[in-house]
Amino acid sequence: MEIVNTFSDLGNIATHTPCLFFYGDSILVLKQQDKYTLPSYQQINFKLNIHAAFFISSNEGVQLLVADLNDTHIPNEFILENIKSIYQYFNNLERNWIAKTFGYMHWYRKHRFCGMCAGSTELDANECAMLCPNCHYHFYPKVNPSMIVLVYRGDEILLARSPHFPPEMYSVLAGYVSPGESVEETIMREVKEEVSINVKNIRYYASQAWPFPNTLMLGYYAEYASGELQIDNKEIEDAGWYSADNLPEIPRRISIARRLIDNFYEKQ
Repeated sequence: MEIVNTFSDLGNIATHTPCLFFYGDSILVLKQQDKYTLPSYQQINFKLNIHAAFFISSNEGVQLLVADLNDTHIPNEFILENIKSIYQYFNNLERNWIAKTFGYMHWYRKHRFCGMCAGSTELDANECAMLCPNCHYHFYPKVNPSMIVLVYRGDEILLARSPHFPPEMYSVLAGYVSPGESVEETIMREVKEEVSINVKNIRYYASQAWPFPNTLMLGYYAEYASGELQIDNKEIEDAGWYSADNLPEIPRRISIARRLIDNFYEKQ
């Protein structure tokens, strides 16, 4: 990953280079009605106050220009929108770009000072790491593994509601993997903690990068084994068994939670 501190140091950049510019948890976009578009370098024809800018290669080999904005003074045709609220409006390729670049940006912001000696860090010239010149400690980009599991009982699925969800929405259970745990152990622990039941026949389905800010969601199915539903009243405020004909409001199709639900009923 290359880093530059001002646009004057960028050199010659192809006009079609996608630009992913962040301000906190928001991203700079062009908006026309309900359509959001990532700007190209050619469209960034105005002065921006930036803290740092990066060149990051996408998984497809596309060179992406990423910047951390210091303020919100932008022309009227542009807008800063919360990434999570508009993530669904981008295509799969653009979502992959956003997931990757926002993850790197989050890492860069959180490691500008050394956690060992408190000295200022700098980007390593030889590898993607933040280096402390004082104690020579390296800080590499981190990804937080999280399980997300659809628990089923016959043709019913377990859906729960977090107090942080949008109104009326229910989803499958999820939780972060703790140190020393396998994902399967995390599933058994989280399900027991949140809804007091035991599961069996745990099997992997698929994964999804979830850039809020740097989570890797590992999707699983698990069969109900025993116990009665009893919510923890902390992370879960309601939970129940649902069949295909009485589903509540569920997550959008871009999420792995929805893919788990849709795939389960497609195979019934």
